[in-house]
Amino acid sequence: MNRIVAITLVAAALVSAAISLENHPLQAQSQLYQLTVRNVTDRQPISPPIVVVHQNARLFPKSADRLDGLEEFAESGAQPALMESLSDRTGVKSVTRFGGVIDPQSQKTIINVSAEPGDHISVIGMLLCTNDAVTVGTAILTDEASPAFGSGIVIDAGTEENDESRRNVPCLEGTGAADLDTADGEGTITSPHPGIKVVGDLGAVFGWNRTAMEFVVDTRGTLPKRAFDVGATLSNNTNGQPITPPVVVVHDKNVDVINYTRPIELNGIDRLSEGGDGAVLLDTLAAEPGVVSVTQWHTDGPIAPGDSYSGNARAFIGTNITALGMFACTNDAYIVASAEVKGSSIQVMTDSAIASVFDSGAENNDETTDTVPCLGGDAAAFSEGNGENQRREHPGIEGNADLNPETHGWSADETATLTTHNKVEVAEPVATPEPVPTETPTPEPTAEPGTPGIGPDGLPDTGGSTIGAAWSMAALSLGIASALIGAWLIPTANRRRANRRQ
Repeated sequence: MNRIVAITLVAAALVSAAISLENHPLQAQSQLYQLTVRNVTDRQPISPPIVVVHQNARLFPKSADRLDGLEEFAESGAQPALMESLSDRTGVKSVTRFGGVIDPQSQKTIINVSAEPGDHISVIGMLLCTNDAVTVGTAILTDEASPAFGSGIVIDAGTEENDESRRNVPCLEGTGAADLDTADGEGTITSPHPGIKVVGDLGAVFGWNRTAMEFVVDTRGTLPKRAFDVGATLSNNTNGQPITPPVVVVHDKNVDVINYTRPIELNGIDRLSEGGDGAVLLDTLAAEPGVVSVTQWHTDGPIAPGDSYSGNARAFIGTNITALGMFACTNDAYIVASAEVKGSSIQVMTDSAIASVFDSGAENNDETTDTVPCLGGDAAAFSEGNGENQRREHPGIEGNADLNPETHGWSADETATLTTHNKVEVAEPVATPEPVPTETPTPEPTAEPGTPGIGPDGLPDTGGSTIGAAWSMAALSLGIASALIGAWLIPTANRRRANRRQ
């Protein structure tokens, strides 16, 4: 009897387990990871950071008073209230914290971050030499066996006016969050932070360059990785398409940071693709999960066909360097080229990639002089809503107006090439010298008119002066046309020529 009861109980347990598995499928197992955060500023200590493991959820609302604890944290670095508030947000799985301040150009590691593939890991810290600046960034754990990378932009929490006074700035022995009233601030979260304004007791030395921290999520026990300057060269392989100064973004190779369908989904891509202006796109990409650093190379004008430019970007081994630039002889075409950083900080292994060409969808491809920058068109027309409104592979030059497919066209394997390598030396811009005053020349006396048809030497006039005048007029006409392109292609006098890798 006891044996029969035992068998019955085992069978019931198996059935119950089967039902449980059917109703609750197996989930990915969480693992413990280590997180290393580095302060990349020169004079801004970062308060002990908060670490949030979450699904793809928005951590910060637009209004500062809608997130309890944000004011205390943004003004003094106090963690408890904000940690409790974040724990209650939808999609948040865990909230932990570091134990100490991260000084400028130093790093700390926490070794007990529990996460699983697909999780977002965000790091939040206060810049202690500000009124209410917060640095926040996110890495995406896409692969259990691979490290994940991220960096932290700086936002203004909007809880306190940026008076930069000693009494309100923690690192200057200010009281921090003494007045817990968001009404004394801007009231809305601003991204990115406007930076140090030098209006009180803080000097410009407390500023930062777009991001304040970088971090790596890796297997426990792994030697913490360090970012360093990596060189890269962008070569223009076309016959007639100048490339505007490229936006260069370093990111987790498993994260596509240029992933969008409609132009409005990637703020700034319209300005880059229509006029080469990368300012807005830089701020957008800096805030993307998985991004390590962003910059726009100062190429001293567009990279001409057949030419190249070499610059540097701060990267980790295992990340990708991606360059984006406009094809200036189009309405809204831009290139994307990505190459991986391989090797070591001592010797970077060369990696190359051919650029793809995309139509941003921000402007119709009418190919007219009025809208194509290299033909003298308005580079900043920014006709949002007047384009195809969808990104696609660019169909090429159709030749339906002022562009010539033979001159301005390209083939898939002759667009541009991005190559990673060791760091290169980049010359700094030089100041434009003051103009030297010159004396006004004395005009030559006018010669007396001669006999018609007779030259000054007494011989018959063969029309040489007439031919010379015709060439002068032709040169002048060509000069006017070239000047339209010259504004794009000729380097300005106050900057050095582009640095090229030998």
